[in-house]
Amino acid sequence: MLLMIYFNLIFITCIVTNYALFMVLIIAYKKYQLFANRRFIASIVYGGIASIVLGSLLGYFLYED
Repeated sequence: MLLMIYFNLIFITCIVTNYALFMVLIIAYKKYQLFANRRFIASIVYGGIASIVLGSLLGYFLYED
């Protein structure tokens, strides 16, 4: 039970962190025209999504003894 709570906390932290990073990149792109390369932004966003999904799967498989 404690292990599942731990992995849920990691999952929520990953979501919040990636959302904050995504918002910072969007503001920087719109306000300052930074990061004009859309592939760079997409790689960061998709990398964050992939890390959330893979981390959740890892937590699920580790919880299933």
